[in-house]
Amino acid sequence: MWTERVKKSRIPMMMFHRIFYLLILTVALAAANVAFSNGEDAVKYCRLCKNTGKIICKIHEKTVHLGLCSYRMDFPCGCLGLGWTVCDKGEELHPKETAAAREEADRERKALEAFLDGRRNLYDLLIFGREFEKEHIQHIEGEHFKEITTVRGDKLFKIPVSPHQMAHLYMFRCEEAFTTFAGMVEAPANYQPSPYGKWQLLMWSTVDQELKASHKMVGNTQYPLATGNARLLTICPFKPDSNNREEAIDDEENFHNVIHNMVHIMFEEWGGFVDGCFPWWFYEGSSHWVEYRLFNRVLSYCGGEAAKELVARDKKWETLIYKLAIESKDPPLLSMSNMKMQDLTFNHRLKSWSIVDWMMNTGTKKQFIEFIRTLKRSKSEGNSWRDGYEIAISEVDAKWKEWALVMYAPRTILKLEKENEARAKAFVDHQIELIKSLPQ
Repeated sequence: MWTERVKKSRIPMMMFHRIFYLLILTVALAAANVAFSNGEDAVKYCRLCKNTGKIICKIHEKTVHLGLCSYRMDFPCGCLGLGWTVCDKGEELHPKETAAAREEADRERKALEAFLDGRRNLYDLLIFGREFEKEHIQHIEGEHFKEITTVRGDKLFKIPVSPHQMAHLYMFRCEEAFTTFAGMVEAPANYQPSPYGKWQLLMWSTVDQELKASHKMVGNTQYPLATGNARLLTICPFKPDSNNREEAIDDEENFHNVIHNMVHIMFEEWGGFVDGCFPWWFYEGSSHWVEYRLFNRVLSYCGGEAAKELVARDKKWETLIYKLAIESKDPPLLSMSNMKMQDLTFNHRLKSWSIVDWMMNTGTKKQFIEFIRTLKRSKSEGNSWRDGYEIAISEVDAKWKEWALVMYAPRTILKLEKENEARAKAFVDHQIELIKSLPQ
Protein backbone atom coordinates (compact mmCIF):
# COMPACT_ATOMS: atom_id res chain seq x y z
CA MET A 1 0.00 0.00 0.00
CA TRP A 2 2.71 2.38 1.00
CA THR A 3 4.80 1.74 -2.15
CA GLU A 4 1.84 2.25 -4.39
CA ARG A 5 1.15 5.63 -2.81
CA VAL A 6 4.74 6.69 -3.36
CA LYS A 7 4.65 5.57 -6.95
CA LYS A 8 1.41 7.46 -7.51
CA SER A 9 2.78 10.64 -5.90
CA ARG A 10 6.09 10.67 -7.91
CA ILE A 11 4.35 11.33 -11.23
CA PRO A 12 3.05 14.85 -10.45
CA MET A 13 6.22 15.68 -8.47
CA MET A 14 8.43 14.86 -11.47
CA MET A 15 6.22 16.97 -13.71
CA PHE A 16 6.52 19.84 -11.23
CA HIS A 17 10.33 19.57 -11.28
CA ARG A 18 10.40 19.61 -15.08
CA ILE A 19 8.18 22.70 -15.25
CA PHE A 20 10.32 24.43 -12.63
CA TYR A 21 13.53 23.68 -14.55
CA LEU A 22 11.96 24.96 -17.78
CA LEU A 23 11.02 28.22 -16.07
CA ILE A 24 14.56 28.68 -14.77
CA LEU A 25 15.96 28.00 -18.24
CA THR A 26 13.55 30.51 -19.81
CA VAL A 27 14.55 33.22 -17.35
CA ALA A 28 18.25 32.49 -17.90
CA LEU A 29 17.87 32.70 -21.68
CA ALA A 30 15.99 35.98 -21.37
CA ALA A 31 18.71 37.44 -19.15
CA ALA A 32 21.35 36.30 -21.61
CA ASN A 33 19.50 38.01 -24.45
CA VAL A 34 19.30 41.27 -22.46
CA ALA A 35 23.00 41.10 -21.59
CA PHE A 36 23.86 40.43 -25.25
CA SER A 37 21.75 43.36 -26.46
CA ASN A 38 23.34 45.61 -23.81
CA GLY A 39 26.73 44.48 -24.98
CA GLU A 40 25.86 45.55 -28.53
CA ASP A 41 24.75 48.97 -27.22
CA ALA A 42 27.98 49.36 -25.22
CA VAL A 43 29.97 48.81 -28.39
CA LYS A 44 28.05 51.64 -30.08
CA TYR A 45 28.52 54.08 -27.16
CA CYS A 46 31.70 56.19 -27.09
CA ARG A 47 33.01 56.74 -23.60
CA LEU A 48 35.39 59.50 -24.76
CA CYS A 49 32.78 61.94 -26.03
CA LYS A 50 29.47 60.32 -25.07
CA ASN A 51 28.55 60.21 -28.75
CA THR A 52 28.77 64.02 -29.15
CA GLY A 53 31.86 63.99 -31.36
CA LYS A 54 33.50 66.43 -28.90
CA ILE A 55 35.97 65.46 -26.17
CA ILE A 56 35.83 67.98 -23.33
CA CYS A 57 39.10 69.84 -22.71
CA LYS A 58 39.86 69.74 -18.97
CA ILE A 59 41.98 72.91 -19.23
CA HIS A 60 39.51 75.13 -21.10
CA GLU A 61 36.18 73.46 -20.28
CA LYS A 62 34.93 76.43 -18.25
CA THR A 63 36.81 79.15 -20.12
CA VAL A 64 34.57 81.75 -21.69
CA HIS A 65 34.97 82.31 -25.42
CA LEU A 66 38.28 84.06 -25.95
CA GLY A 67 37.32 85.94 -29.10
CA LEU A 68 39.93 86.36 -31.78
CA CYS A 69 43.25 85.51 -30.13
CA SER A 70 46.37 84.40 -31.97
CA TYR A 71 47.58 82.34 -29.00
CA ARG A 72 44.60 80.01 -29.38
CA MET A 73 46.34 78.51 -32.42
CA ASP A 74 49.17 77.32 -30.16
CA PHE A 75 47.19 75.84 -27.27
CA PRO A 76 49.02 72.56 -26.36
CA CYS A 77 45.66 70.86 -25.81
CA GLY A 78 44.64 71.65 -29.40
CA CYS A 79 41.14 72.83 -28.48
CA LEU A 80 41.56 76.33 -30.00
CA GLY A 81 39.89 77.73 -26.89
CA LEU A 82 36.58 76.07 -27.81
CA GLY A 83 36.70 73.89 -24.70
CA TRP A 84 36.71 70.63 -26.66
CA THR A 85 38.59 68.65 -29.30
CA VAL A 86 37.23 66.46 -32.10
CA CYS A 87 36.72 62.80 -31.16
CA ASP A 88 38.55 61.03 -34.00
CA LYS A 89 38.93 57.66 -32.26
CA GLY A 90 35.20 57.10 -32.04
CA GLU A 91 34.38 58.33 -35.53
CA GLU A 92 33.05 54.92 -36.62
CA LEU A 93 30.59 54.96 -33.72
CA HIS A 94 29.25 58.49 -34.35
CA PRO A 95 30.27 59.63 -37.83
CA LYS A 96 27.69 62.43 -38.09
CA GLU A 97 28.61 63.98 -34.75
CA THR A 98 32.33 63.79 -35.50
CA ALA A 99 31.84 65.36 -38.93
CA ALA A 100 29.85 68.23 -37.41
CA ALA A 101 32.46 68.82 -34.69
CA ARG A 102 35.30 68.72 -37.22
CA GLU A 103 33.48 71.21 -39.45
CA GLU A 104 32.99 73.58 -36.50
CA ALA A 105 36.64 73.30 -35.45
CA ASP A 106 37.85 73.87 -39.03
CA ARG A 107 35.64 76.93 -39.33
CA GLU A 108 37.11 78.34 -36.12
CA ARG A 109 40.67 77.60 -37.20
CA LYS A 110 40.17 79.32 -40.57
CA ALA A 111 38.74 82.39 -38.83
CA LEU A 112 41.77 82.53 -36.52
CA GLU A 113 44.19 82.06 -39.43
CA ALA A 114 42.52 84.83 -41.43
CA PHE A 115 42.59 87.12 -38.38
CA LEU A 116 46.27 86.44 -37.71
CA ASP A 117 47.32 86.80 -41.36
CA GLY A 118 45.52 90.12 -41.61
CA ARG A 119 47.08 91.47 -38.42
CA ARG A 120 50.57 90.32 -39.40
CA ASN A 121 50.34 91.93 -42.83
CA LEU A 122 48.89 95.15 -41.44
CA TYR A 123 51.03 95.63 -38.32
CA ASP A 124 53.80 93.09 -37.69
CA LEU A 125 55.44 93.45 -41.11
CA LEU A 126 55.01 97.22 -41.10
CA ILE A 127 56.63 97.70 -37.69
CA PHE A 128 59.30 94.99 -37.60
CA GLY A 129 59.78 93.86 -41.19
CA ARG A 130 60.23 90.24 -42.25
CA GLU A 131 61.85 89.27 -38.96
CA PHE A 132 58.68 89.97 -37.00
CA GLU A 133 58.42 86.34 -35.83
CA LYS A 134 61.42 86.92 -33.54
CA GLU A 135 59.35 89.38 -31.52
CA HIS A 136 56.75 86.74 -30.41
CA ILE A 137 53.78 89.05 -30.99
CA GLN A 138 50.29 88.23 -29.71
CA HIS A 139 47.10 89.59 -31.24
CA ILE A 140 43.76 89.82 -29.43
CA GLU A 141 40.48 91.41 -30.45
CA GLY A 142 37.75 92.30 -27.96
CA GLU A 143 34.41 94.06 -28.22
CA HIS A 144 35.82 97.58 -28.48
CA PHE A 145 39.61 97.10 -28.62
CA LYS A 146 42.32 95.38 -30.61
CA GLU A 147 45.54 94.52 -28.82
CA ILE A 148 49.03 93.86 -30.16
CA THR A 149 51.44 92.85 -27.45
CA THR A 150 54.74 91.24 -26.51
CA VAL A 151 54.04 91.75 -22.82
CA ARG A 152 55.81 89.43 -20.38
CA GLY A 153 54.31 87.44 -17.56
CA ASP A 154 54.31 88.71 -13.99
CA LYS A 155 53.15 87.93 -10.46
CA LEU A 156 50.11 90.02 -9.53
CA PHE A 157 48.61 89.86 -6.04
CA LYS A 158 50.88 86.83 -5.46
CA ILE A 159 49.26 85.04 -8.43
CA PRO A 160 51.51 83.96 -11.35
CA VAL A 161 50.24 85.42 -14.63
CA SER A 162 51.52 84.13 -17.98
CA PRO A 163 52.16 86.41 -21.00
CA HIS A 164 48.96 85.15 -22.62
CA GLN A 165 46.97 85.82 -19.45
CA MET A 166 48.52 89.27 -19.09
CA ALA A 167 47.44 90.16 -22.62
CA HIS A 168 43.84 89.14 -21.90
CA LEU A 169 43.93 90.92 -18.54
CA TYR A 170 44.68 94.24 -20.25
CA MET A 171 41.95 93.61 -22.78
CA PHE A 172 39.46 93.14 -19.94
CA ARG A 173 40.83 96.23 -18.18
CA CYS A 174 40.37 98.38 -21.28
CA GLU A 175 36.82 97.10 -21.77
CA GLU A 176 35.99 98.02 -18.17
CA ALA A 177 37.48 101.49 -18.67
CA PHE A 178 35.17 101.87 -21.65
CA THR A 179 32.22 101.01 -19.42
CA THR A 180 33.17 103.89 -17.09
CA PHE A 181 33.65 106.25 -20.04
CA ALA A 182 30.36 105.15 -21.61
CA GLY A 183 28.58 106.07 -18.38
CA MET A 184 29.97 109.62 -18.65
CA VAL A 185 28.71 110.25 -22.18
CA GLU A 186 25.80 107.76 -22.26
CA ALA A 187 27.38 105.73 -25.04
CA PRO A 188 25.51 102.45 -25.68
CA ALA A 189 27.21 99.15 -24.87
CA ASN A 190 27.37 98.27 -28.58
CA TYR A 191 29.07 101.57 -29.46
CA GLN A 192 31.85 101.16 -32.03
CA PRO A 193 34.61 103.70 -32.71
CA SER A 194 34.77 105.14 -36.22
CA PRO A 195 36.00 105.56 -38.89
CA TYR A 196 38.97 103.26 -38.20
CA GLY A 197 37.12 100.62 -36.23
CA LYS A 198 38.10 99.47 -32.76
CA TRP A 199 40.58 101.29 -30.55
CA GLN A 200 44.05 99.77 -30.59
CA LEU A 201 46.39 99.03 -27.71
CA LEU A 202 49.99 98.26 -28.68
CA MET A 203 51.76 97.14 -25.50
CA TRP A 204 55.43 96.21 -25.75
CA SER A 205 57.93 94.53 -23.43
CA THR A 206 60.96 96.55 -24.59
CA VAL A 207 61.70 100.20 -25.30
CA ASP A 208 63.11 99.31 -28.72
CA GLN A 209 59.80 97.71 -29.76
CA GLU A 210 57.86 100.74 -28.53
CA LEU A 211 60.12 103.17 -30.39
CA LYS A 212 59.69 101.27 -33.65
CA ALA A 213 55.91 101.10 -33.16
CA SER A 214 55.56 104.80 -32.31
CA HIS A 215 57.66 105.73 -35.35
CA LYS A 216 55.66 103.59 -37.77
CA MET A 217 52.17 103.96 -36.30
CA VAL A 218 52.14 107.49 -34.86
CA GLY A 219 54.84 109.28 -36.80
CA ASN A 220 57.12 110.22 -33.92
CA THR A 221 59.70 108.25 -32.00
CA GLN A 222 59.10 108.52 -28.28
CA TYR A 223 58.67 106.43 -25.16
CA PRO A 224 57.23 105.31 -22.80
CA LEU A 225 54.11 105.93 -24.88
CA ALA A 226 52.56 107.67 -27.86
CA THR A 227 48.97 108.14 -29.02
CA GLY A 228 47.69 108.71 -32.51
CA ASN A 229 44.52 110.23 -34.01
CA ALA A 230 42.04 109.06 -31.38
CA ARG A 231 42.50 105.42 -32.21
CA LEU A 232 45.84 104.06 -31.06
CA LEU A 233 48.03 103.84 -27.94
CA THR A 234 51.52 102.34 -28.07
CA ILE A 235 53.18 101.90 -24.68
CA CYS A 236 55.90 100.01 -22.79
CA PRO A 237 56.46 99.48 -19.01
CA PHE A 238 59.42 101.85 -18.74
CA LYS A 239 60.01 105.53 -18.02
CA PRO A 240 63.04 107.83 -18.04
CA ASP A 241 64.70 108.25 -14.64
CA SER A 242 66.39 111.44 -13.40
CA ASN A 243 69.41 110.63 -15.58
CA ASN A 244 67.19 109.90 -18.60
CA ARG A 245 67.88 106.19 -18.37
CA GLU A 246 65.25 103.49 -18.81
CA GLU A 247 63.56 102.60 -15.54
CA ALA A 248 61.11 99.70 -15.40
CA ILE A 249 57.71 100.32 -13.81
CA ASP A 250 55.43 97.81 -12.12
CA ASP A 251 52.05 96.61 -13.32
CA GLU A 252 50.13 99.07 -11.15
CA GLU A 253 51.76 102.13 -12.70
CA ASN A 254 51.51 100.64 -16.18
CA PHE A 255 47.80 99.95 -15.55
CA HIS A 256 47.31 103.62 -14.60
CA ASN A 257 49.16 104.78 -17.71
CA VAL A 258 47.07 102.60 -20.03
CA ILE A 259 43.75 103.72 -18.52
CA HIS A 260 44.74 107.40 -18.38
CA ASN A 261 45.72 107.50 -22.05
CA MET A 262 42.89 105.29 -23.26
CA VAL A 263 40.45 107.79 -21.74
CA HIS A 264 42.18 110.51 -23.79
CA ILE A 265 41.66 108.47 -26.93
CA MET A 266 38.02 107.67 -26.18
CA PHE A 267 37.13 111.32 -25.56
CA GLU A 268 39.00 112.33 -28.72
CA GLU A 269 37.14 109.81 -30.85
CA TRP A 270 33.64 110.11 -29.37
CA GLY A 271 31.55 112.41 -31.55
CA GLY A 272 34.27 112.56 -34.21
CA PHE A 273 37.96 113.39 -33.94
CA VAL A 274 38.68 117.14 -33.97
CA ASP A 275 42.34 117.90 -33.40
CA GLY A 276 42.95 120.44 -30.63
CA CYS A 277 39.31 120.81 -29.58
CA PHE A 278 39.85 120.21 -25.87
CA PRO A 279 41.52 122.65 -23.49
CA TRP A 280 44.38 120.87 -21.76
CA TRP A 281 42.81 121.18 -18.32
CA PHE A 282 39.77 119.15 -19.50
CA TYR A 283 41.96 116.72 -21.45
CA GLU A 284 43.91 115.82 -18.29
CA GLY A 285 41.13 116.42 -15.77
CA SER A 286 38.76 113.92 -17.42
CA SER A 287 41.43 111.20 -17.41
CA HIS A 288 42.33 111.99 -13.80
CA TRP A 289 38.64 111.70 -12.90
CA VAL A 290 38.32 108.19 -14.37
CA GLU A 291 41.66 107.13 -12.88
CA TYR A 292 40.73 108.43 -9.41
CA ARG A 293 37.30 106.83 -9.58
CA LEU A 294 38.76 103.43 -10.45
CA PHE A 295 41.86 103.39 -8.26
CA ASN A 296 41.14 106.04 -5.60
CA ARG A 297 44.52 107.53 -6.49
CA VAL A 298 46.31 109.15 -9.45
CA LEU A 299 49.67 107.95 -10.73
CA SER A 300 49.59 108.92 -14.41
CA TYR A 301 49.95 112.26 -16.11
CA CYS A 302 51.01 113.83 -19.38
CA GLY A 303 53.30 116.82 -19.59
CA GLY A 304 56.65 116.04 -17.99
CA GLU A 305 58.23 117.69 -14.96
CA ALA A 306 55.32 120.01 -14.07
CA ALA A 307 53.27 117.13 -12.65
CA LYS A 308 55.95 115.31 -10.64
CA GLU A 309 54.17 116.31 -7.46
CA LEU A 310 51.50 113.77 -8.38
CA VAL A 311 53.87 111.01 -7.33
CA ALA A 312 53.91 112.22 -3.70
CA ARG A 313 50.32 113.52 -3.53
CA ASP A 314 48.36 110.81 -5.30
CA LYS A 315 45.56 110.30 -2.74
CA LYS A 316 42.87 112.22 -0.82
CA TRP A 317 42.41 114.84 -3.49
CA GLU A 318 39.11 115.97 -1.94
CA THR A 319 40.96 117.22 1.13
CA LEU A 320 43.66 118.91 -0.95
CA ILE A 321 41.24 120.77 -3.21
CA TYR A 322 39.10 121.82 -0.23
CA LYS A 323 42.14 123.46 1.35
CA LEU A 324 42.86 125.36 -1.87
CA ALA A 325 39.24 126.45 -2.21
CA ILE A 326 38.78 127.57 1.41
CA GLU A 327 41.99 129.62 1.19
CA SER A 328 41.06 130.95 -2.27
CA LYS A 329 44.33 129.62 -3.67
CA ASP A 330 42.76 127.53 -6.44
CA PRO A 331 43.85 128.69 -9.92
CA PRO A 332 41.09 130.51 -11.88
CA LEU A 333 39.60 128.57 -14.77
CA LEU A 334 40.22 131.44 -17.19
CA SER A 335 43.96 131.22 -16.47
CA MET A 336 43.87 127.49 -17.28
CA SER A 337 41.86 127.71 -20.50
CA ASN A 338 44.75 128.54 -22.81
CA MET A 339 47.46 126.84 -20.76
CA LYS A 340 49.73 124.28 -22.44
CA MET A 341 50.00 120.71 -21.22
CA GLN A 342 53.54 121.08 -19.90
CA ASP A 343 52.57 124.16 -17.89
CA LEU A 344 49.86 122.42 -15.85
CA THR A 345 51.09 122.26 -12.25
CA PHE A 346 49.76 119.94 -9.57
CA ASN A 347 47.24 122.55 -8.42
CA HIS A 348 46.02 123.03 -11.98
CA ARG A 349 45.44 119.31 -12.30
CA LEU A 350 43.74 119.18 -8.91
CA LYS A 351 41.35 121.94 -9.95
CA SER A 352 40.80 120.29 -13.36
CA TRP A 353 39.88 116.98 -11.74
CA SER A 354 37.51 118.70 -9.33
CA ILE A 355 35.74 120.69 -12.08
CA VAL A 356 35.08 117.41 -13.94
CA ASP A 357 33.89 115.92 -10.63
CA TRP A 358 31.51 118.88 -10.27
CA MET A 359 30.28 118.43 -13.86
CA MET A 360 29.62 114.72 -13.25
CA ASN A 361 27.80 115.28 -9.94
CA THR A 362 25.67 118.31 -10.81
CA GLY A 363 23.42 119.05 -13.73
CA THR A 364 22.68 116.29 -16.21
CA LYS A 365 24.59 114.03 -18.56
CA LYS A 366 22.89 115.89 -21.38
CA GLN A 367 24.65 119.09 -20.30
CA PHE A 368 28.03 117.34 -20.13
CA ILE A 369 27.51 115.80 -23.58
CA GLU A 370 26.51 119.14 -25.07
CA PHE A 371 29.61 120.73 -23.52
CA ILE A 372 31.83 118.20 -25.36
CA ARG A 373 29.92 118.46 -28.63
CA THR A 374 30.19 122.26 -28.63
CA LEU A 375 33.94 122.02 -27.97
CA LYS A 376 34.28 119.76 -31.01
CA ARG A 377 32.03 121.94 -33.10
CA SER A 378 33.46 125.36 -32.24
CA LYS A 379 36.72 124.80 -30.31
CA SER A 380 35.45 127.55 -28.02
CA GLU A 381 35.34 126.86 -24.30
CA GLY A 382 33.17 129.92 -23.74
CA ASN A 383 30.55 128.63 -26.19
CA SER A 384 30.69 125.19 -24.56
CA TRP A 385 29.86 126.52 -21.08
CA ARG A 386 27.09 128.66 -22.52
CA ASP A 387 25.52 125.90 -24.65
CA GLY A 388 26.09 123.07 -22.21
CA TYR A 389 25.53 124.60 -18.78
CA GLU A 390 23.96 127.96 -19.69
CA ILE A 391 26.58 129.94 -17.79
CA ALA A 392 29.45 132.20 -18.82
CA ILE A 393 32.96 130.85 -18.41
CA SER A 394 33.63 133.67 -15.93
CA GLU A 395 30.87 132.27 -13.67
CA VAL A 396 32.21 128.74 -13.47
CA ASP A 397 34.67 129.31 -10.62
CA ALA A 398 32.03 130.73 -8.28
CA LYS A 399 29.50 127.95 -8.95
CA TRP A 400 32.16 125.26 -8.66
CA LYS A 401 33.52 126.73 -5.41
CA GLU A 402 30.08 126.89 -3.82
CA TRP A 403 29.63 123.18 -4.54
CA ALA A 404 33.19 122.19 -3.58
CA LEU A 405 33.06 123.82 -0.14
CA VAL A 406 30.02 121.70 0.68
CA MET A 407 31.00 118.50 -1.11
CA TYR A 408 34.54 118.34 0.29
CA ALA A 409 33.82 119.91 3.69
CA PRO A 410 35.25 118.23 6.81
CA ARG A 411 31.78 117.10 7.91
CA THR A 412 31.31 115.13 4.67
CA ILE A 413 34.89 114.22 3.81
CA LEU A 414 35.01 111.15 6.08
CA LYS A 415 31.95 109.73 4.36
CA LEU A 416 33.49 110.43 0.93
CA GLU A 417 36.79 108.82 1.89
CA LYS A 418 35.05 105.71 3.22
CA GLU A 419 33.06 105.43 0.00
CA ASN A 420 36.24 105.84 -2.05
CA GLU A 421 38.11 103.25 0.00
CA ALA A 422 35.24 100.78 -0.29
CA ARG A 423 35.08 101.32 -4.05
CA ALA A 424 38.87 100.91 -4.34
CA LYS A 425 38.79 97.71 -2.28
CA ALA A 426 35.98 96.32 -4.43
CA PHE A 427 38.03 97.22 -7.49
CA VAL A 428 41.09 95.35 -6.16
CA ASP A 429 38.96 92.33 -5.22
CA HIS A 430 37.51 92.38 -8.71
CA GLN A 431 41.02 92.45 -10.22
CA ILE A 432 42.01 89.41 -8.16
CA GLU A 433 38.92 87.49 -9.27
CA LEU A 434 39.56 88.57 -12.85
CA ILE A 435 43.15 87.30 -12.69
CA LYS A 436 42.02 83.97 -11.24
CA SER A 437 39.51 83.55 -14.08
CA LEU A 438 42.01 84.24 -16.89
CA PRO A 439 42.35 81.52 -19.55
CA GLN A 440 45.33 79.20 -19.27
